[in-house]
Amino acid sequence: MHQQPFLIIPRNDGVAVSINGSLHIKKMDSKDMLRFASRCFEAAMEMITEEERAKDSASIREGDIGQTKSQQNVPE
Repeated sequence: MHQQPFLIIPRNDGVAVSINGSLHIKKMDSKDMLRFASRCFEAAMEMITEEERAKDSASIREGDIGQTKSQQNVPE
């Protein structure tokens, strides 16, 4: 998937969004801006949770592989 360059610029009257050099203004009042900021924060927290889960899953898989190898070397 090709990602187009973009930039989101917070302003005191809303946000400016630049996509491939084309500027768009989204007017927002303070409540809209706070809802937008809150949603950005929530999305970031969800990303952190997913990244930690992926890291934990990778660690568990590596641990399982290590246990399997050590179990193969256990004398009977």
